[in-house]
Amino acid sequence: MIDSAADRRPGMGTGAGRTALVSSHYYPSYLEASMRFARRAAAQVGAAVCVFVASRPELMEGLRKMTEKLPCEGRVRNHDNVGLEFGAYQRGIDALPDLASFDWVLILNDSCSLHESFAAQHLANAAQQMQWRPTVTSPVAIGKSEGLERSFVIEGLRSHRWLTTNLFALNQSAVRGLGGRLYCPQLESLVTAGAEVGRFFGPNVDEALREHIAGWLFDPSAPFHWYRAAPLSSANSTMFALKARSILQEIHLGARLESLSTAFVDIKELRRWQRWARRVLPSMPARLQR
Repeated sequence: MIDSAADRRPGMGTGAGRTALVSSHYYPSYLEASMRFARRAAAQVGAAVCVFVASRPELMEGLRKMTEKLPCEGRVRNHDNVGLEFGAYQRGIDALPDLASFDWVLILNDSCSLHESFAAQHLANAAQQMQWRPTVTSPVAIGKSEGLERSFVIEGLRSHRWLTTNLFALNQSAVRGLGGRLYCPQLESLVTAGAEVGRFFGPNVDEALREHIAGWLFDPSAPFHWYRAAPLSSANSTMFALKARSILQEIHLGARLESLSTAFVDIKELRRWQRWARRVLPSMPARLQR
């Protein structure tokens, strides 16, 4: 059962309007923690419906059992893992035939509560922002805003920013502007999975994006890099191709939202002790991250 006293904070929850939650699950070892976080999210935003998407068949039974503990309607869907988390997000969106009836859709990835520092604070910030904007009719996207100093073009759209998509929310106007589509299969061809950096990306990938993604994935000495970053080789090119395609999906979603004149609402603000902990502690203990 959800501890309503702990998870429903004053002023949060039902004020956001009618909300759907879509939660993507892939790692069996993450299931218990990720579902605990998803239930907390559902309580904080007052979700009317939760859709849990299993990208591995062995997760289905566990998700069904855990869904029984929800205080709202729960739906479980399987996914073939095509498109990784973006394919799963789309599967969840498609499980909402009444999509137009929701003021907000909150989307989570199962790695959020484990790999993201202070995920609980980011969730609280998102819930608060959703509550403050229940009747906004223009597109709004809430999440952790990231960007490059140089602008770039992706699929004909110019932008310089995007939202980190392991925890984000879109209002109805943004969902409608996107045509209810988060996953764009045509982006898969932008990465060729070659074992050489010069052949890894297709010719249509913008130079600024090539530099950004290559630095994030292939240079573990860079100040900012993926936790599994390593020099590109024939042994890891397939793994990196999958990750690069997900990054391009994320960036393309941001560019599509930008083209809709969407308001990007950043939720990275932390409390004072959290900012101190991030600055001082070289390795963040798990108990401080959630």
